[in-house]
Amino acid sequence: MPRPATERVKDARPGPASVPDALRQIQVSARALLDEGQVEETWQYFLSALEAVLVQNRDLTWLVAKLRRAYRGTQSERLDPGQLSLRFEALVAEGTAAVEIDPETEAQEDAALDREIERAEQERPGAADQPGHHPRRRRAG
Repeated sequence: MPRPATERVKDARPGPASVPDALRQIQVSARALLDEGQVEETWQYFLSALEAVLVQNRDLTWLVAKLRRAYRGTQSERLDPGQLSLRFEALVAEGTAAVEIDPETEAQEDAALDREIERAEQERPGAADQPGHHPRRRRAG
């Protein structure tokens, strides 16, 4: 027998009549557990259903973010590793001369810099007493 038009209109409104099947199944199962007097099991059932919804929500949120990034692009422009490699090869091919490091010259420059620092510290009395001052350590040659 067909239902009256007023009843069909009620089904279109939000509320218990338009509850999705999964939620209706949860309601029926929980009611059955309560009718059997299994209150603790009912709570566990609701909590496991809630956990499943939260996990699915997290997964869908991640998927939406991923799709947005793919659609709009990332927030910052990134270099393609292949392009970076080509640029590096181009710089090398330009013939940038390799700088030879002479250990003896390097040691002389370090010693001169150390002397200049010591001289500046001696000209400023009390500099060693200031917070954050640490004695300079010499590098082994």
